[in-house]
Amino acid sequence: MRNGILAASLILSGCASGSLTGVSTASTSRDLANQSESGFFGRAYEGDQELSQLGVQGTVILKNAGSHIARDFLEPLFRQNANEITGESLDGLQKFVVISDGTETLTGTRFIKYGQVVNGVEVSGSLVTLEVDINSGKLFSINFHVGNPGSIASKPRITVRQALSKNLTSAETALDGKKISTSISEAKLTYHFSSSSRKWHLIFLIPGTINVGSGPQGPINGDIEVLVDALDGKLIATNKLFDG
Repeated sequence: MRNGILAASLILSGCASGSLTGVSTASTSRDLANQSESGFFGRAYEGDQELSQLGVQGTVILKNAGSHIARDFLEPLFRQNANEITGESLDGLQKFVVISDGTETLTGTRFIKYGQVVNGVEVSGSLVTLEVDINSGKLFSINFHVGNPGSIASKPRITVRQALSKNLTSAETALDGKKISTSISEAKLTYHFSSSSRKWHLIFLIPGTINVGSGPQGPINGDIEVLVDALDGKLIATNKLFDG
């Protein structure tokens, strides 16, 4: 094993020698806005020169499932370089789940996209992308857009039903009084950064619909989402997912 991060040689090979820790930030990495004010930190490492800041220049990622690559490469890499990537120490257990894994045949590139998971809770808006040559398996780039909500509790203090019951009237008022139809079974627990409070929240994201008109086939519904703090039960936001 090299760099101390390769849990299985079948996943990765050919990493450059050297430690993954203690790598200083260099100007050649592209800072995608150290967005501490918006709750996220972003940085892109493209090409061997920038990837060398993480000690992974020349890394070859074989054609394994994206989940295996997360476990054996991305997660150890991120744990050892979180301070270099974000500029601060991160709280909580950091993992990544596959969002998509596909290839672009014209460029011969595989793109593996991950969502960040902290203490077992997905981080809404997070994204980490690995760009890999589909023939040689060589790592071209890693793009990080991650948050730091780990200091917030990961277990809700109320139920989804309680959250909706407490806030349904306010949510409907925010939508000009339109009646909301929701599916509690489809509600999702996630970390969400509120642009208004500039704080992380553990929320229930509750999907729903409202009537926006009628057509030849009957009523026309528009998708919405209700965001409720899963710790104190306060309404965070009510969002339309359609134009108009």
